[in-house]
Amino acid sequence: MDNIKTSQKLKRAASPESAGVDSQAVLDFLDCCEKENIELHSFMLLRHGKVAAEAWWKPFNAKTPHTMFSFSKSVSSTAIGFAIEEGRLSLDTKVYDLFPEYAPRIKKRYENMLTVEHLLKMSSGKMPSFLYNTEKVGWVRSYLRAPFKYMPGEKFEYVTENSFMLTAIIRKVTGLNTVDYLKPRLFEPLGIDTPVWETNQSGIETGGWGLYLKTEDQAKFCQCYLNNGKWGDKQVIPEFWTKTAGEKHIDNSPGISPDRTAGYGYQFWLNSLPNSYRCDGLFSQFGIIMKDYDACIVTSAGEPVEQKFLDAIWKYFPKAFSDEPLPENPEANEKLKTKIAGLGLPCLPEKMRRTWLETKINGRLIKFRNAKFATVLGLANNAISPKRSGDFNNVRLYFEKDRLKLFWTEKYDENTIEAGFNGKYIISKGKLAGMTYNFAACCAWLDNGSLEVWIRPLEHSQARKFNFTFEGQTVELKCTVEKGLYDLALFGFDFKGVRADDFLLRLTKGATNAFEPIVEPNLKGRFV
Repeated sequence: MDNIKTSQKLKRAASPESAGVDSQAVLDFLDCCEKENIELHSFMLLRHGKVAAEAWWKPFNAKTPHTMFSFSKSVSSTAIGFAIEEGRLSLDTKVYDLFPEYAPRIKKRYENMLTVEHLLKMSSGKMPSFLYNTEKVGWVRSYLRAPFKYMPGEKFEYVTENSFMLTAIIRKVTGLNTVDYLKPRLFEPLGIDTPVWETNQSGIETGGWGLYLKTEDQAKFCQCYLNNGKWGDKQVIPEFWTKTAGEKHIDNSPGISPDRTAGYGYQFWLNSLPNSYRCDGLFSQFGIIMKDYDACIVTSAGEPVEQKFLDAIWKYFPKAFSDEPLPENPEANEKLKTKIAGLGLPCLPEKMRRTWLETKINGRLIKFRNAKFATVLGLANNAISPKRSGDFNNVRLYFEKDRLKLFWTEKYDENTIEAGFNGKYIISKGKLAGMTYNFAACCAWLDNGSLEVWIRPLEHSQARKFNFTFEGQTVELKCTVEKGLYDLALFGFDFKGVRADDFLLRLTKGATNAFEPIVEPNLKGRFV
């Protein structure tokens, strides 16, 4: 962030109390998340425009952008707000009129009804299919040729393809990709380095996911909305859009939790807390805007049961806020600083090495059978990517004094990353499916004689655990994910208004008929 002007950086409060925030409440919140096993990667609390508290869980850090999943939708919505302000389109613009090259020869009643606003509030009524296989080409054509399940405007149904159409519309009416369009309008004024946003095969941003932001970038975006679009003295986001995007535009009940049924705006979710709304991405990528309290909370995380995390937030906030600065609480503040300094995600402990086995297998080539669905990326990260990885194979293990060097190939790429044997993560770069990642990895020989390797792509939400078992020339590999979408089904939660089992089916359809082998593939291989 050294290239960001000082005036564009978020200001830091001298203490939580100086911003009207109780340090003890923040400490209690962090303790609660730990007790409830809520996996956080970062947390930032803003009050009156200043950062009152911030934390990162090692090995995550402030400098590495994190995938936003559906938090991206709120940024796509913002691009539409700019385009409306500039007279390029309106809420009533007919979607099919924008793409005459893909429109059916004879428009039926529903085609003539579908508008930009229907896309924004998730009421298109469409049954698109390209999320089943994001590697297919012609996303716009697929969307427009897809049948209608409901009449536009009839019902809320959370369909990520609606959000892709917003970025496709930005390209159509401006001639620019959404990132290029937003760069001078949003990113540069807020001091956000031009972000990575995954694109489809036509170079159009995925819209509903695929955006990578740093925690402070998330906070700037939300703070700008809280300030009715202003950043300092400059109007950045159109004021009319900040006042309408987070309003309730459609009923999204029934559901099983108050934060899923409070209403839906223009690619923003309303909260159970009155006069507040949020950007909301899978695995708890949140940007919570609390208008009545002049406060924002932003997070990056790996927590699939999002309502559990929201419940933890509401337990302590906004009760921790005061209208006036609070008396300083040095004892609680010091405890909070100590807590934040010690935050970290679990890491394999340092254990005794098996040097005789390491010598025997060092550098030898391991080939696995039926490894199509095995990947270092988690299911949620890989299944919706326009360029999927997989075929984890051709493994070589190189053992050094305090680390393991792991070489492997996947479809398009080959990588070597390092994993710490000393109870610490080592971070090294690699590339998978067209994206460059910072892989934090650790390893240990377990008591049962197997070699365990944990790999965390810091740009993503899920950790992968690889367990190697060696017996003669045979190698078995069990792949698991630390926390995943499967947890939603196990706990019976719904995903943003979509039943967990339906959502899992949508992610896996077209990839496999069996879900379990993707979540926990067990591979058999041999030394070659």
